[in-house]
Amino acid sequence: MRDSTKKINQKKNVAASFLVVLFAVLVLLSINGYLAYSAYVKIVRILPEKELQYHHETSSSIKAEIINGCGIEGLGDRLTDTLRANHVDVIQSGNYYQFNVDHTLILDRSGSYEKAKRIADILGLPEQQIIRQYNKSLFLDVTVLTGKDYSKLKDSKE
Repeated sequence: MRDSTKKINQKKNVAASFLVVLFAVLVLLSINGYLAYSAYVKIVRILPEKELQYHHETSSSIKAEIINGCGIEGLGDRLTDTLRANHVDVIQSGNYYQFNVDHTLILDRSGSYEKAKRIADILGLPEQQIIRQYNKSLFLDVTVLTGKDYSKLKDSKE
């Protein structure tokens, strides 16, 4: 009898311990949730609505690279300024392996044709000069390969 009473008391102690631990975990989760919520509310109150909207727009901005295929010095910098003035994140620029590209091309690297179309609109290029050439390993959306028709591109100074 004593063994069965002892086992029942042990089971009650284990159950009581489990309930105490469960209650403590719930209290800690509640406190953590409250702190996270209050921090979020404070951030929203600190940042004006325009800054929140701008942050949202830049979080989905276009990441682009510029490759000079015509050999005109400073063209990459000029196009970088134009694209950045239009909220495009130009992450790199450089030269193509040769300088005999006739027409400027927009290469869609991410499968987001809308982003490539936006770059074409910014530079004043027709849709026919957009080529889908997916390459997720580049970690960018668009490559601008400049050609000998560079003088027809829109400039940020216009």
